Amino acid sequence: MNFTKKLLTSAAAVGMAAVCLGNAALSAMANDGLMLGDLNNDGVVNASDAAKVLIAAASLGAGQGSGLTEAQELCADVNDDGIINASDAAQILIYAAYIGAGGSGSLYDYLHKDDATVVWSVKSYQATPGQPLTIPVTIPIAEKGMNSYTAQLYADPGLTVTKIENGTAYPDMGFVANLDDLSFAGTNYSTSEDLMAAQDSVLCYVTIMVPENATPSDTYQIGFLSATASDYSMNTYTPDTYGAAITVMG
Repeated sequence: MNFTKKLLTSAAAVGMAAVCLGNAALSAMANDGLMLGDLNNDGVVNASDAAKVLIAAASLGAGQGSGLTEAQELCADVNDDGIINASDAAQILIYAAYIGAGGSGSLYDYLHKDDATVVWSVKSYQATPGQPLTIPVTIPIAEKGMNSYTAQLYADPGLTVTKIENGTAYPDMGFVANLDDLSFAGTNYSTSEDLMAAQDSVLCYVTIMVPENATPSDTYQIGFLSATASDYSMNTYTPDTYGAAITVMG
C-alpha cells in the first residue's frame, strides 16, 4: 500500500478513494492534493484539522452539507467508516499527540500500524524553494527477514532526485540504485540467513531538490511504485509502503 495525496482534479476523481486508502497502483500525483486528515492542506495533521472535522460533523448532524469539498470529505473520514463524526476528529487528535511526543509517519501509517508485518515509509518534510533534502525511507515494522529486495520510487515531476544510497537497516547488503527510473535493490551475499532490520532503521536515503520556482503551500509527493522482498528460500512478499509529502514553506 502506498498512501498518497487525494487529487482534486476531475480527471483523478475516480481514483480519489483508492489513493486515500493507499493503493500502490495509483501513483499519479499532483500539487493540489490532500493527505489523510490534512483538511487545510498545510502539510500537518493537527488540532486545526480536527476542528474542521467537528464543524463538518455538526453541520451534517443538523441535516446540512458538510461544507467540505469531496476530497476533504474523503480525508476527513480517517477511520473509513463512511461517516464524518467526532470519532474521526478524536483519531486526528490522538495522532497529533503521538507526533508531538516524537512519533513519526503519516496518519495512515499510524492507523494501520498493526495491520502489516513489514512496512517501508517515506518521511514527510517541509522545505523552502531550491532546498536540497536527504529523506530517509524508514522501516517502522519488520517482522520478516529478507535476503534480497527490489523497489522503485515515484517522485513528483517537479522534484529532482540526485542520489539514492544504502541506509542503516541492511548495511552489509550489496546495494545498487538507478536514478533514471528511481529503482534500487539490495542483496545479501555474506550469509545464508535472512537479515532482520531493526525497528525504525533506514532502508535507504533519497536526496532530492525542491524546485527553485516553488511557491509556499506547493506540495510534492514522493513514494513507491513497487516493492518486493525475498527470503533465502526465495519466498517473496510485498512490504506495505507509504509515501510522503514535501510541503514548501514561505
